[in-house]
Amino acid sequence: MLKSTLATTEAKLAIDLTTLNEVVSDLTDALESSFSDNDAATGDVMALVEVLHADGKRGLRVVASKGTRRHVRLGLLQEAEIAETGRMAAGMSKEFKDNIDELKAAREEASAVKTDARTSEQP
Repeated sequence: MLKSTLATTEAKLAIDLTTLNEVVSDLTDALESSFSDNDAATGDVMALVEVLHADGKRGLRVVASKGTRRHVRLGLLQEAEIAETGRMAAGMSKEFKDNIDELKAAREEASAVKTDARTSEQP
Protein backbone atom coordinates (compact mmCIF):
# COMPACT_ATOMS: atom_id res chain seq x y z
CA MET A 1 0.00 0.00 0.00
CA LEU A 2 2.75 2.47 0.96
CA LYS A 3 4.79 1.66 -2.15
CA SER A 4 1.81 2.22 -4.42
CA THR A 5 1.05 5.53 -2.68
CA LEU A 6 4.66 6.66 -3.11
CA ALA A 7 4.68 5.57 -6.74
CA THR A 8 1.45 7.48 -7.38
CA THR A 9 2.82 10.58 -5.66
CA GLU A 10 6.09 10.46 -7.58
CA ALA A 11 4.21 9.98 -10.84
CA LYS A 12 2.34 13.25 -10.18
CA LEU A 13 5.54 15.22 -9.57
CA ALA A 14 7.22 16.90 -12.50
CA ILE A 15 10.52 17.15 -10.67
CA ASP A 16 13.30 14.63 -10.14
CA LEU A 17 13.64 14.05 -6.39
CA THR A 18 16.54 11.60 -6.59
CA THR A 19 19.09 13.99 -5.10
CA LEU A 20 16.75 15.08 -2.31
CA ASN A 21 15.99 11.46 -1.40
CA GLU A 22 19.72 10.58 -1.36
CA VAL A 23 20.54 13.53 0.92
CA VAL A 24 17.74 12.68 3.35
CA SER A 25 18.87 9.05 3.40
CA ASP A 26 22.50 10.07 4.05
CA LEU A 27 21.41 12.43 6.82
CA THR A 28 19.31 9.75 8.46
CA ASP A 29 22.23 7.31 8.36
CA ALA A 30 24.63 9.92 9.77
CA LEU A 31 22.27 10.79 12.64
CA GLU A 32 21.71 7.14 13.50
CA SER A 33 25.42 6.36 13.52
CA SER A 34 26.40 9.50 15.45
CA PHE A 35 23.71 9.44 18.10
CA SER A 36 22.53 5.83 18.35
CA ASP A 37 24.11 5.39 21.80
CA ASN A 38 22.71 8.65 23.17
CA ASP A 39 19.33 9.47 24.56
CA ALA A 40 18.64 12.17 21.95
CA ALA A 41 15.88 13.49 19.72
CA THR A 42 15.88 15.78 16.72
CA GLY A 43 15.08 19.41 17.40
CA ASP A 44 14.07 21.87 14.73
CA VAL A 45 14.68 20.72 11.16
CA MET A 46 15.28 22.94 8.17
CA ALA A 47 15.83 22.11 4.53
CA LEU A 48 17.07 24.27 1.66
CA VAL A 49 16.65 23.02 -1.87
CA GLU A 50 17.89 24.69 -5.04
CA VAL A 51 15.54 23.99 -7.94
CA LEU A 52 17.03 24.15 -11.43
CA HIS A 53 14.58 24.69 -14.26
CA ALA A 54 15.15 23.48 -17.83
CA ASP A 55 15.04 27.09 -19.07
CA GLY A 56 17.99 28.04 -16.84
CA LYS A 57 15.98 29.70 -14.08
CA ARG A 58 16.76 28.85 -10.45
CA GLY A 59 14.47 28.62 -7.51
CA LEU A 60 15.00 28.12 -3.81
CA ARG A 61 12.71 26.44 -1.33
CA VAL A 62 13.28 26.72 2.39
CA VAL A 63 11.09 24.73 4.75
CA ALA A 64 11.34 24.10 8.45
CA SER A 65 9.61 21.85 10.93
CA LYS A 66 6.24 23.11 12.10
CA GLY A 67 6.44 25.64 14.87
CA THR A 68 10.00 26.73 14.12
CA ARG A 69 10.16 30.45 14.81
CA ARG A 70 11.81 32.77 12.31
CA HIS A 71 14.69 33.74 14.59
CA VAL A 72 15.46 30.06 15.15
CA ARG A 73 15.46 29.53 11.38
CA LEU A 74 17.99 32.34 10.97
CA GLY A 75 20.13 30.87 13.74
CA LEU A 76 20.10 27.46 12.06
CA LEU A 77 21.20 29.08 8.79
CA GLN A 78 24.04 30.92 10.52
CA GLU A 79 25.23 27.79 12.31
CA ALA A 80 25.12 25.84 9.04
CA GLU A 81 27.12 28.55 7.28
CA ILE A 82 29.78 28.53 9.97
CA ALA A 83 30.00 24.73 9.95
CA GLU A 84 30.20 24.55 6.16
CA THR A 85 32.78 27.35 6.02
CA GLY A 86 34.88 25.44 8.54
CA ARG A 87 34.71 22.26 6.46
CA MET A 88 35.70 24.19 3.34
CA ALA A 89 38.57 25.93 5.10
CA ALA A 90 40.07 22.69 6.41
CA GLY A 91 41.98 22.18 3.17
CA MET A 92 42.57 25.79 2.17
CA SER A 93 45.46 28.22 2.40
CA LYS A 94 46.36 30.22 5.52
CA GLU A 95 45.44 33.45 3.69
CA PHE A 96 41.95 32.15 2.95
CA LYS A 97 41.56 30.95 6.54
CA ASP A 98 42.56 34.42 7.76
CA ASN A 99 39.88 35.92 5.50
CA ILE A 100 37.30 33.56 6.98
CA ASP A 101 38.37 34.55 10.50
CA GLU A 102 37.95 38.21 9.53
CA LEU A 103 34.48 37.46 8.16
CA LYS A 104 33.46 35.68 11.36
CA ALA A 105 34.76 38.55 13.48
CA ALA A 106 32.87 41.09 11.36
CA ARG A 107 29.65 39.08 11.71
CA GLU A 108 30.10 38.80 15.46
CA GLU A 109 30.73 42.53 15.68
CA ALA A 110 27.64 43.30 13.58
CA SER A 111 25.58 40.99 15.77
CA ALA A 112 26.86 42.73 18.90
CA VAL A 113 25.98 46.14 17.43
CA LYS A 114 22.43 44.95 16.69
CA THR A 115 22.09 43.62 20.23
CA ASP A 116 23.42 46.89 21.69
CA ALA A 117 21.00 48.89 19.55
CA ARG A 118 18.04 46.80 20.73
CA THR A 119 19.12 47.10 24.35
CA SER A 120 19.49 50.89 24.16
CA GLU A 121 16.01 51.23 22.60
CA GLN A 122 14.33 49.65 25.59
CA PRO A 123 12.81 52.15 28.09
